[in-house]
Amino acid sequence: MKLRLNLKQKQILSQKLQQSLSILSLSNEELEELIRKELLENPFLEKEEAFFLKDKQNFRMYDYLEADFKKSKFTNQESPRDFSQEIESLKSYALKQVQHSFFSDEIKKTVILLISYLGEDAYLRVDLNELSEKEGLSKTLMTEALKALQSFDPVGIGARNLKECLVLQLRQKKISNYAETIVCYYLSALKEKKYPYIAGELNLSVEKTKELCHEIEKLNPNPATNFSSEPTQFVRPDVYIYKQDNSYHVIFNKENLSQVKFSYNYLNVLKKTDNLKIQDKKYFKIKTTEARFFIHAIQQRQKQIKRIAQYIIEHQAEFFEKGVSSLKPLTMADMAKKMSVHVSTISRTVNNKYVHTPYGLFALKSFFVKGAWTLSGQKVSISKIKEHIKKWISEESPKKPLCDEQIKQRLFNFFQVSISRRRIAQYRQNMNIASFRIRKL
Repeated sequence: MKLRLNLKQKQILSQKLQQSLSILSLSNEELEELIRKELLENPFLEKEEAFFLKDKQNFRMYDYLEADFKKSKFTNQESPRDFSQEIESLKSYALKQVQHSFFSDEIKKTVILLISYLGEDAYLRVDLNELSEKEGLSKTLMTEALKALQSFDPVGIGARNLKECLVLQLRQKKISNYAETIVCYYLSALKEKKYPYIAGELNLSVEKTKELCHEIEKLNPNPATNFSSEPTQFVRPDVYIYKQDNSYHVIFNKENLSQVKFSYNYLNVLKKTDNLKIQDKKYFKIKTTEARFFIHAIQQRQKQIKRIAQYIIEHQAEFFEKGVSSLKPLTMADMAKKMSVHVSTISRTVNNKYVHTPYGLFALKSFFVKGAWTLSGQKVSISKIKEHIKKWISEESPKKPLCDEQIKQRLFNFFQVSISRRRIAQYRQNMNIASFRIRKL
């Protein structure tokens, strides 16, 4: 039997460091919940007075901020002090319409029953015959209730399949009956853009058929797109980026986040207390250390968020003047290198964080944009490349659509980037653009 000695390097994170990293990744709502828990458990932590009453300088900053957003031509959203983005659930929205409808009570109750069977995509996920037997309701009543539900907004709600969903939308738009026929019998041909074939079947001109098909393509196969699958949520920004004079500034959204400080009053009371047991002294020493570290961790979190926001202002300067299309390529690795921190620190910091800008609310992650290298050593964003591919295809001749090789050459001529045909095909598919063979008339 031989004994072997192996040396290994193993990194063990202390409990304090783990807590610090955990706090760094929390959103404001999650941090507020943790603060409330710590205030209850640690006697050496106490809540500070209200942010707006204490910090007059920041109060004035909010005044500048509010005025800046009111003047902005890029957003119609509320002032930052009142701002929240509400995402209502589909079922909640449908139930409100039931309450304000003029149907009989019997139909209303049945509609409410049907709403409970709606899927996240607004489709009705139940067989009406089976449901009528299960609930002891007549099939006539069930049919009337479905008709009532399908009259609600968004158009297409209560559809039992894709064809019915599209037909409901066509009827609401009062588009020709030929469009319904295409949806019911020629969806596969429409998907492959076989306009001449559909035209021949319906005895219509190719131009008229294309016009009808384009109207169908504008329809929404998922009526619940603008609704949340969860109950009502509120997304509040963690920071605001606002323009004052000719420069941009960062301010934290502390209105909904409790401010905590070390309780020296409690510490002074303990110092004057005689005959404390050794066990109690040890407990209070642990709690004082934990309180100070907890406050320090929160301060470090705020400092890191501010550094990242300020870096974004510098790197994405054109975005704040021209909008989303002007975002430059940026990776977390690039930022980590510039800020002399580990890339995981950047990842944790931007996780679940939101920033309010003159263009509205954005996740901090959305400012990290992939890019491709040009021959001159610069980077061009993938979103800009996709934007040009989409533009070129929209302007192409239907008789001579652009193939991926031609798009590749155009990209090289325009941006001086070399992108493979396979990658271009991926970009097309991501934008739901068919291949040139399918696009060809």
